[in-house]
Amino acid sequence: MWHPRGNSGRSKKDRARYYRRFIEGFSLIATPRTKLLMNDVPFKWTNGPKSSIEKLKNVLT
Repeated sequence: MWHPRGNSGRSKKDRARYYRRFIEGFSLIATPRTKLLMNDVPFKWTNGPKSSIEKLKNVLT
């Protein structure tokens, strides 16, 4: 069944799970981003999550 949101969110998660095996320190790099997306935590965009996302982009491309 087709979902209006598509699978883009799922495929990004799957790709990250796959590459975490090959990138040393992946969990340490991704921690600020993970904390940002946790439930019951106010969303505060700071340099931590921003630099984490930029570093992951650089490592994955």
